[in-house]
Amino acid sequence: MSITGVNEAIAMLNGLTDVRKINKGLYKLAQYGVEQARSNLQEFSFYNSPNGLIDSIAKEAVSPYEVAVNADGGYATFVEYGTGIRGQNAPHPEVPMNWVYDSNNHGESGWWYPSETQPPEGQPQRFDAEKNIWYAWTKGLESHPFMYKTAQELKEIAAETIESELVRK
Repeated sequence: MSITGVNEAIAMLNGLTDVRKINKGLYKLAQYGVEQARSNLQEFSFYNSPNGLIDSIAKEAVSPYEVAVNADGGYATFVEYGTGIRGQNAPHPEVPMNWVYDSNNHGESGWWYPSETQPPEGQPQRFDAEKNIWYAWTKGLESHPFMYKTAQELKEIAAETIESELVRK
């Protein structure tokens, strides 16, 4: 093996080290993102419900250079963007083009929806004994952009986090 070949092999190994360090930084960012998303969601204490939204927040490796923070608690999208007339009046900072706040035109009349548990006292509610299910009434939900806020926080620290891993021996 020539000196050039050895130098190329060393450069390749150094490159692999950088990849590992970048991956480590990405996973640190993702773990921080999970913690921040949970914290941001907890600002809205209503969401500590048995539906498991907080517990559904997790990191996922998408590719060697991409790690995602997801919330899959069934209704996470509705919490993030809001629904109904309330969501329309307090919208998300970046509403997707296809998002419709009051898709059934309930307006101020609101609607009844099935609830996994008895709604809190003072909230309109009814129980269907035949189906053994509670129903709660709503005009919708204001946007609670916990994932948006998390993304903004991660953008602020991403470069510094990756850089700190790259300079680490």
